[in-house]
Amino acid sequence: MEDRDNEKCVLCGANQHLKLHHVFSFKNFIPLRLEPENGITLCHWCHKKYHAFYNLENTNPVTLLKFFKEFRF
Repeated sequence: MEDRDNEKCVLCGANQHLKLHHVFSFKNFIPLRLEPENGITLCHWCHKKYHAFYNLENTNPVTLLKFFKEFRF
């Protein structure tokens, strides 16, 4: 997944401490867990901040887009 996102956080552009973020919740969308299209690259800090706002259960495209609009650098 990191290759697709140019090995950078898609939110802040950081190129270290990268994490895979599931667009659709890992917990609630079991069939999508391993689908490459269900992932984007976030750095540790952006990933942590996203889940602090929306927790693990509310991971979905709507909350992700809202987060991007509010916090994109």
